[in-house]
Amino acid sequence: MSIGAVLALGALAFAVSGCGGGDGTNDVDSEFEVLLPKLVLAEADLPTGVSRVSAFFSTNGDIADAALDPEAELVKLVGWGRVLGYDAQFEPGPEAPTDIEVQGVQSTASAYATMRGAVDSFAEAASGARATDWTKRYPGVGDLEAEEVERSGLADEHVWFRISGFDESSGRLVIDDQVAFRVGSIRGFLRVVTVFDPSEARDVYEDKIEEWVRLLADRMAAATIPVEAPASATP
Repeated sequence: MSIGAVLALGALAFAVSGCGGGDGTNDVDSEFEVLLPKLVLAEADLPTGVSRVSAFFSTNGDIADAALDPEAELVKLVGWGRVLGYDAQFEPGPEAPTDIEVQGVQSTASAYATMRGAVDSFAEAASGARATDWTKRYPGVGDLEAEEVERSGLADEHVWFRISGFDESSGRLVIDDQVAFRVGSIRGFLRVVTVFDPSEARDVYEDKIEEWVRLLADRMAAATIPVEAPASATP
């Protein structure tokens, strides 16, 4: 399996994003269209040479359309009071060092009308993530390990999985960090794929991942959240 194939793998269920964009016709949604891009990582936060390759909003309709049962998914999202999400993804550009560790970054933020809805949404997604069969998600990665990393005080709630193994084509150590977290009525998700020499310890780069999650959590905690936000039921 190539490093590119690892990057193409789907993130965990708790990365609630989707494709498409909001139409901006709702005044409160428009406020969130201004707020949410401030709550994800930006190029300035990342190593030199890592550039943004995509960024988009996701409505409940976008997510429901991608589900096996769109109608049931939409009912669930609206019941939780999900308003809008934003997804930004980054990769090394031509100016990046040839030995750069970071191969891909995904940073998302989703807003909910109430804290209760965000809590319920996070609980279901975290439960599903813990039930994941990791070996099926990473064919071609040898000596696969999936560890739930423990850190205190990252956010109001968080789940951090570190999936690591050796790329069968290059022999390099591949690490896929996926962190879901909640601050108040905002859910965040950070995924970082890194590569290292096979001699590196499996906990390499954990401090940097933690630093980014704390940065995002601080931004969410300091954000002024629009009140009485209605859930967006359609794109």
